[in-house]
Amino acid sequence: MKLGILNRSAALIASAALLAGGTLIAGASSAAAANMGGALYDDDLVYRGSWEWNQDPHDGEPGDAFRVTDSVADGWGVEAVLEISPTPRVATTQGHSSPYTSPWATGDLPEGTDYTLSFYIVKNGTYEFLKSVTVTS
Repeated sequence: MKLGILNRSAALIASAALLAGGTLIAGASSAAAANMGGALYDDDLVYRGSWEWNQDPHDGEPGDAFRVTDSVADGWGVEAVLEISPTPRVATTQGHSSPYTSPWATGDLPEGTDYTLSFYIVKNGTYEFLKSVTVTS
């Protein structure tokens, strides 16, 4: 599951373009700008699922919250881990049949703080790293 440097660069550029496009489509409202999400791919560019981050509450959805969706029935779950101390927060689809969206993993965080949100696929206790992003509370 390793890509050459050129393929990895192309994948990163494509991911950035998709994220930028999604941000433009979301509109200019502060609520839209504070929320993020996107597709999750492995090193072979196989689609694994998607993720969402809500910085602030809106439309009945919680703030400082994230969740993942597994829409591929391949036996692997999708998991997100928010790197906070002392106990990381986790949203997972593990143990559920696809398609499935995890509940929101949420809780108040200090405003304006950056955190690392990491994504994995998981099966039978085996974790494979997909990517990390920076989110702001």
